[in-house]
Amino acid sequence: MDTKPPKSPPSPPKVKAQISEEEALLFRSAMKKIQPIKKSNKTLLKKIVVRPRPREIFSENESVPLLSDNLTEKIVAPEGYLFFVKPGISPKQIRKLRHGKIPIAATLDLHGFDSESARDALITFLEMAYQKNKRSIIIIHGKGHTQAPVLKNKINNWLRQLENVLAFCTATSRHGSTGALYVLLKKLR
Repeated sequence: MDTKPPKSPPSPPKVKAQISEEEALLFRSAMKKIQPIKKSNKTLLKKIVVRPRPREIFSENESVPLLSDNLTEKIVAPEGYLFFVKPGISPKQIRKLRHGKIPIAATLDLHGFDSESARDALITFLEMAYQKNKRSIIIIHGKGHTQAPVLKNKINNWLRQLENVLAFCTATSRHGSTGALYVLLKKLR
């Protein structure tokens, strides 16, 4: 009696894609100058996605900042540079922030948010970052499609109102340029 398990059915034959000699030549010429990407010591940061939560969810013990929409700052164009710093921040720390040299602990991407949802997401994200002592963060607001980008200008105004925000500035090109901000938060006490 044969105790061997039954053989599995043979897999279907593999069909090679047929390309013409002209297509192969075109592909080879397009790939001629391509080089493999070198491995680097860079660490990829985990992107934190914050879903906005309604203000009713905050408990009575939590203080919910009511951020004013009254723009007190000059309207900034899509390519305009933003910079804010509270007194007492060292010039060295400001320089590191402006050049993107402070390790980023968290990222908030507000693309596609309306103003109200963006405000709620921003408050929630900043509170979470502060509670977890994540001091250097990036907020991606986008450049906007109008003369005066709505979210960029509102975030510029809102961040200036928050006690835990020590400084912020437009990100370098590798982190989104004029569509993003580096933000420095207070240390958790």
